[in-house]
Amino acid sequence: MVQIIVKTLAMTLVVLSFMSCGKDTPSTSEEVRIIEGDLKAITMSFPYETQKYNWKSWYGESIFRYLNERGELSSIIDTEINNYDLKLLKCTSYNSANSYEKKRFWVLFIASIAHAESGLNPNTTFREKDGTLSSGLLQIDVASANRHSSRYTGFTFSQKDLFDPDKNLMAGLYILKHQIDGGIFGERPDIRARLFTQSSYYWSVLTLKKELIIKTFTKNALINLPFCSIGR
Repeated sequence: MVQIIVKTLAMTLVVLSFMSCGKDTPSTSEEVRIIEGDLKAITMSFPYETQKYNWKSWYGESIFRYLNERGELSSIIDTEINNYDLKLLKCTSYNSANSYEKKRFWVLFIASIAHAESGLNPNTTFREKDGTLSSGLLQIDVASANRHSSRYTGFTFSQKDLFDPDKNLMAGLYILKHQIDGGIFGERPDIRARLFTQSSYYWSVLTLKKELIIKTFTKNALINLPFCSIGR
């Protein structure tokens, strides 16, 4: 375990030597190669031994790509997250972390949501009580995907699109953006900058399965997010 942590920290330091703090996007193919290699080194494990589906490294690469390429998603990185929620995740150093470290944080947090929502099965569906069909890794319905993202992307989701993990994660990032922003139009100031909410914004697991998400996140952060100082 110590060797894994040291290796991960060393790799992160190499990456950061190429990048300055803030919202900088990699500018050379060499930097992109190192970052992608670092993402492939992220080791994810989950609370259930019989987990059938796995978190694939390219899921994390998709999250990084969208956070780097789509400027409207920058509020996910730029917003100072509620300290109480960070304490629950044992990562109170998040707000002082650099942009690259924060993006790694979000990869783990989104993976934790996906585990709670779908068991990481990109092909699963769930019929809500009102008849809405939620699909894919993050269990997103077509109407919500389009409501949260279409004005930014010009892309119209179909039901089939939500079974594509890359598109599902893109939709999820826009939903997450609006949770962090306090709603699409700022209509939910009570959830602004919150990871866990008293009244759910979109993902009910952030309220109903909060303990599972915390357990999943902290288990993986010990290896993958040395800046969080978990276990010290």
